[in-house]
Amino acid sequence: MAEHIRIEKVFCTDMCMLSPQDEVISRTRKVIKIGDKEVEGWIVELKISSEEEFMPVAYSPDTDE
Repeated sequence: MAEHIRIEKVFCTDMCMLSPQDEVISRTRKVIKIGDKEVEGWIVELKISSEEEFMPVAYSPDTDE
């Protein structure tokens, strides 16, 4: 299979679990509004290098709700 390389931006709150072959390009502090609640986190720009067709990022669950 050919290697797929792409740039993705994701919003992470506490933690982003990345695949070992992924590279963090930038990380920017961000507050977004969801309904009436403000959520603090990060916009993380990733260089994804994978033979898989899916993005290998897992999001930590929000346990405050």
